[in-house]
Amino acid sequence: MTSNEINHVYQAGWKNVFLASWLKYPTPSRPDILSVDIINKEFNNEKGILTSTRLMIIKNSVPSWVRWIINCPEHLYFVEESIINLKEQSFVLETKNLSLTNIFNLEEKCIYKPNALNTNWTNFKQLYTATVHSRLPRRLEVFMCQTAVDNASKGRKIMENTIDYVKREYDLAIDVVKKEYDEVLESTNRALKETLGISFKDE
Repeated sequence: MTSNEINHVYQAGWKNVFLASWLKYPTPSRPDILSVDIINKEFNNEKGILTSTRLMIIKNSVPSWVRWIINCPEHLYFVEESIINLKEQSFVLETKNLSLTNIFNLEEKCIYKPNALNTNWTNFKQLYTATVHSRLPRRLEVFMCQTAVDNASKGRKIMENTIDYVKREYDLAIDVVKKEYDEVLESTNRALKETLGISFKDE
C-alpha cells in the first residue's frame, strides 16, 4: 500500500469553496474526466446535512506496460460519496474506483473546513491510498499515487479558477438584485409623489 497527503489553504470562504468543488468538473483542463453525474442525494433538514453520490467516468491512463499484462477497459468508473454539514461547515468527499478492483484500489479523501485563524479562508486536506492486489509490481502503486498527486495540482488550479467564477456570479447576482430593487424603489417613489406628494427618500 502506498499513500500520500496534501494540505492546502484556499483564500476563499467555505461556502464558495464547496460550491466550486461541485462545479469544477467537467473542464477542458482535465479532458480525461469525461462525466460526473449525481446518482443519489438526500438532505436532512433537521441536522443540516446533505449526502450525495456521484458517478465519475474517466479515460484510462494506466501505462502501456500494465495494459500489456492485463486487459484494461478504455474507461474507468469511480464513485464519489460526499457529506456536507451546513451547521458545522464541513465538507468530506470520499472517492474510490469501481473498475479493476480485483487488481487495484485507489481511494481519495478530501476534507474542507474553515481556517481557524481566518474564517474567510478554507483548509483543504487530500489523502490518497493506492493498493495493488495482483502480481503487478509495487511501482504501479507508486505510479498511481504520483498520478494522483499530479492531478491534485491541476485540481487545485481548477478549483481556484472555479472559486473566482463562483465569486463573480455571486457579485453579479447581488448587482442584479440591487439594480432591480433600485428600479422598484424609484418606480414606487414616482407613484407616491404623483398621487400623495410623498417619497421614501429625500430629493
